Amino acid sequence: MSWLDRGLALAAGLALLATLAVWWHTRRELGEVRQKLEAATAANVFLKKTLGDMTIAITAKDREIDRLEQAPCNGREKAGPGSTRGTDRSKASASSASSRGNRGTHVDAEETRMDWDSVND
Repeated sequence: MSWLDRGLALAAGLALLATLAVWWHTRRELGEVRQKLEAATAANVFLKKTLGDMTIAITAKDREIDRLEQAPCNGREKAGPGSTRGTDRSKASASSASSRGNRGTHVDAEETRMDWDSVND
């Protein structure tokens, strides 16, 4: 074997090693990217499911609100945003304000009970 043959064999071996190193590095990067993609896909599926569940819940609440707006309150009037429900608002206001730390928001006892009933459904 001549000097030229040995040099070419050495160059071919080094080229093969370099190619294998690049292939191995690329394969590792591809595996990392694949894992990130799978994690993002799983998160996306979870968010789609959660969004669907929230949409169903909001639609149910909208229907309940529409139903309650059309239902008479104790045979007197339809429930509206500013209507009273026949309770002593000063007692309900005082008790609800004290339970909330006196933040000044007015919610009567019947509204609170309806909210908790609908949450527990």
